[in-house]
Amino acid sequence: MFEDEEEKEKPYYKLNLGNVHLERAEAPLNSVTKRVEDGEERLITFKGPVAQQQASRCLKCATAFCSQGKIPEIEVNIAEPGCGVDNDCPDFLEQYAAGDIKAAARTVLNTNKGGDIVCRVCPAHLLCESGCTNNVTIKNVEAAIMEEAWEKGLIDPIEPLYEHLAQHKVAVIGSGYAGLGIATKAVEYGYSVTMFDREKKPGGMAREGIPAQKLAKHRIDRYFNRLVDTKLLNLQMGVSIGAPNIEATTSEWGYEYKPFSDLVREYDAIFICTGAYSPKSARLGGDAAKSVISSINFLKAHEKERQGSLDVTGYKAGWY
Repeated sequence: MFEDEEEKEKPYYKLNLGNVHLERAEAPLNSVTKRVEDGEERLITFKGPVAQQQASRCLKCATAFCSQGKIPEIEVNIAEPGCGVDNDCPDFLEQYAAGDIKAAARTVLNTNKGGDIVCRVCPAHLLCESGCTNNVTIKNVEAAIMEEAWEKGLIDPIEPLYEHLAQHKVAVIGSGYAGLGIATKAVEYGYSVTMFDREKKPGGMAREGIPAQKLAKHRIDRYFNRLVDTKLLNLQMGVSIGAPNIEATTSEWGYEYKPFSDLVREYDAIFICTGAYSPKSARLGGDAAKSVISSINFLKAHEKERQGSLDVTGYKAGWY
C-alpha cells in the first residue's frame, strides 16, 4: 500500500525499482455476464498508481531473464522462454514506475509493433513472467502502459527515417500481427507498403479468430490508423493473392483474386505473412467426422457473426 495517501492521488507516483516488499497484484476481471452479453474484455486494465506500484517490483536484474530466458546449466541448446518478441521489460517497467509513460510506450513499441494487441493475448505466465525473479505482473503492466499512452495521446506518430525510400514498393500478404510488424518496420524506414488481405478489415486472426472478450477490436484499428496516417501504407482489403486457376477472378465469398506473378512484377520486395488461418484435420473416421467443426473455423464464424459480417445460418465446416 502507499504510505502517504496524498501521494497515492497524484497523477504520477514516482517509484524506484526493487520494491520487493510489495505483493504481486493481478488486474481485475470483468464479470462473465459482461463478457458474454456485452462482449467486453475479460481483463480490466490496471490504472495509474496501482500499475506503477506493480512496475516498481522489478529488480532490474543484470541478466534480464524476463527478456532473454534462462539458460539451463546442463549442456543443451534449449533455453527457458523469455519474451517472444525480445521486449526490454526492465526498461519499460522502470520508465513507467518513474511516471514516464511516453518513454515506456516508446520502449514497448520499439520491439513489439502491436503493443497491447500482443500483450493482452500473450501467455506471459509461460514466457516473460516465468523468468522473472520477483514474479512481476509484466503483462498487465504492459497493457496499462499502452492503454494510458493511447488515452493521453502519448503514442508517437511514425516519422519515416528516409524520404527517398518511398520510391521503393513493398508488398505484404496478410494483415495479421506478422504483417503489421513488417509493415510498421518498413514504413518507419520510409518504404511504400501495400498490404493485401482477403478479409474486409485488417487484423488477420487477431480480428477474426480471437474473441472480442479477449481482445477488443478497436485496439487493432488504432495501430493500422497510425500507419495509414503516414500516407505510406495502402490497404488492399478483399484481395486474395493467388488464384485456383487462371480463369478465376473472384471467389464465391466475394474477394478478388490477384496472381502472385503480378506482385513479382510490381514490387521490389514481397513478405508473405499469411499465418495459420487454415485448420488441420483431426483425421477422424466414420460419421463423426461430418459433425466436427474446427476451432479456427468456429472462432472465425463467431467473430464474423458478432461483427455483423456473416450469416451463420446453415454453417458447415469448411465454408471458408
